[in-house]
Amino acid sequence: MSTTPRNSQAVKDRYLTIRIPSDIDQQLRRLAAANTRTLAAQVLHYIKQGMANEKNGFLKDDARRAGEDAARKMFGDDTCAT
Repeated sequence: MSTTPRNSQAVKDRYLTIRIPSDIDQQLRRLAAANTRTLAAQVLHYIKQGMANEKNGFLKDDARRAGEDAARKMFGDDTCAT
């Protein structure tokens, strides 16, 4: 939990508005429902995964493979040609 610089009160959450393509929105909603998460929780889950990968120094090939695996999960097995 962080604090605001002006009054040192605890700040639990920050709100952020982003624009995403409608097809990604639909896929995120479908995945959130399948994982019994809210849309916000699903997005946060993917953000945390991405940040952990950055922190752990994923190699480019590992990141490429992870991206392909995620694409297969979202779009089906024959989407990515390896």
